[in-house]
Amino acid sequence: METSLLVRKVLRSFGDDNGIFVKTDDVIDWINEAQLEIVRETNCLALETTALANAMPWTLPDDFLKTARVIYGTVPLKLADIESLDAMMYDLTVRDRPTFYYFVSGSLRLFPKALTTDSTVVTIQYTTTPALLTEEADQLTIPAVYHEDVVQFCKARAHERNENWRGMEIAMAAFDANVANRIDEADVQDEAYVVIRDDPTWSDF
Repeated sequence: METSLLVRKVLRSFGDDNGIFVKTDDVIDWINEAQLEIVRETNCLALETTALANAMPWTLPDDFLKTARVIYGTVPLKLADIESLDAMMYDLTVRDRPTFYYFVSGSLRLFPKALTTDSTVVTIQYTTTPALLTEEADQLTIPAVYHEDVVQFCKARAHERNENWRGMEIAMAAFDANVANRIDEADVQDEAYVVIRDDPTWSDF
């Protein structure tokens, strides 16, 4: 959806079709805020990249928001925070088979560091920030299923500007409920298929 169309939807639903109280630039700012909030909650914008273990660390790109998974070969790594590693007085320069990843100085690093001969592929799956909208001709970057939720978010901001606290609460409650429903719908897709596995507690007689 073009930003201009969403701006018109917001102004119309707020009852300010001519943009007398709420300006277009205000709505564009709110759209940017709404997109970022939706991405944070739903992880709906994702990318995947790879690097060799011995070529790490990986510098975080400008659009990086948060990691979803870091996989060493076929083994998912656990996230550790640098403060905990420091508190346990680990030597971060030790080389061995990586079991954790952590962030420091704008980069993603492995712990232990991979051996210099370790060419295992590290797969990094991460959530990205939406593109910043500046013009009415810009296209929203989040999936279309969330566009009406953006309208609700912008309505809440407009009511807040107008000091209509009840209107703001209603619009934000609708936004929160809609986003929660989107997350549930995504979970249902994962739960749609029953997988039957061997029961490790069962033994043959």
